Amino acid sequence: MARLGRALKRLPTTVPLVLVMPPTFHTLVPQPGSVAAVENQACSDALKRLLEGRPRSNFIDFRVDNALTRDPANFADIIHYRAKIARKMESAIAASVRLGAAAQIDF
Repeated sequence: MARLGRALKRLPTTVPLVLVMPPTFHTLVPQPGSVAAVENQACSDALKRLLEGRPRSNFIDFRVDNALTRDPANFADIIHYRAKIARKMESAIAASVRLGAAAQIDF
């Protein structure tokens, strides 16, 4: 995180940044309360902190258990998603570039 933070700080604040945690098939999403879930949350929180105060920037965690990530048709395998998910991600990233952390993410 420190290395990524240093790299991001070299970019002008006029450059919008959107960091994403890519989606996986729901079986890879850590179970709530597990050590993996705690570690994943710590990672997400650290990525959010890297973007604090930066205009038109956002962190989006797409690694969730929801209808999209439960549908096998949306994945080629457990880590490679198909176009339906990619289009949703594209919309979320575009909204984040426009509105930063205030963007309404529909995923």
